Amino acid sequence: QLVLGSCGLALPYYVLFGLDRLAFPTSAVGVFTAFQVAGGIAGGLGMGRLAERRGSRSVMRLWGALTVATPLAALAFPAIAPALPAAARPYLYAGVFLVVGAQGSSSMNGFVCWVMEYAPPSRRPMYIGFANALSGTSLGMPIVGGLLLTWAGYPLLLGAASAAALAGLLATLR
Repeated sequence: QLVLGSCGLALPYYVLFGLDRLAFPTSAVGVFTAFQVAGGIAGGLGMGRLAERRGSRSVMRLWGALTVATPLAALAFPAIAPALPAAARPYLYAGVFLVVGAQGSSSMNGFVCWVMEYAPPSRRPMYIGFANALSGTSLGMPIVGGLLLTWAGYPLLLGAASAAALAGLLATLR
């Protein structure tokens, strides 16, 4: 969870990437927000269903795959954008925010449920509290991401977020 939480490196910068690098109008921010909310709702419902049917580990793995793919999709978008109709570009780029929303609602269905499954009943509150305290360290990731962005630009920031998420995904496969 800590390693997958490194997706926070890039989270606050997807909007800036769209505005700065892709030259979307500021009105696109509303589209991005709507897609992120829709992704959160769909992700919560879908991940909850997946957790019930296949277990919380499957949710962690899917979350990991989405976390790896999101910065890569944003990074690849400038290369594919010229082939897309100009009016559709902000809506297609908003797919990044759809996935970001789904990721946000997946943590509870994945990691917290996993802790509840494996923690002894008498120690669940302690285990969950400890897991939440550790995952809180990922709140500092946007600061690190901002430093990476300032120092080296979007390619390194998005590449680092994807690479760190890949390490977390690989950890869920063991």
